[in-house]
Amino acid sequence: MNQPIAPRPDPAPQRNITLPQDPTERVNLLRSVYERAILSWKLMWDERVSLWAKLLPIGAITYLFVPIDVIPEALLAFLGPGVIVGGIDDVAILLLAFNFFIELAPRDVVVEHLREMGARITGQFSEPSYSDEDVIEGEAEPLDDEPPR
Repeated sequence: MNQPIAPRPDPAPQRNITLPQDPTERVNLLRSVYERAILSWKLMWDERVSLWAKLLPIGAITYLFVPIDVIPEALLAFLGPGVIVGGIDDVAILLLAFNFFIELAPRDVVVEHLREMGARITGQFSEPSYSDEDVIEGEAEPLDDEPPR
């Protein structure tokens, strides 16, 4: 006997990932990613950056070629068919690793390379500005050679 077929449940709601609508913001976003990639390349070859810090980008690039994912695509399929799921975790790992690598590099070396690139230096790598109000005058006296008890 023919039984009526139950209607399919509605697919998961689509979540739209939106880029900035203003073309200038898009260009700035791409320029920032490009500048960080160039800066990371220059820092990789700089002897003043520690070997331990350089292992971070190397590990992130190696992760791209390893068949194990941090977030399996099967889990991301629940987000809906309109979501690009292929390399979300790969891109996230790369961006985090390269940003953390730049953070671990000595500040003066980063600023030197940014100036060499002609990049705008803002945020944590900009030169601190001091005013006369920030200066505290005082006197110092040498401490005794005896250790405290």
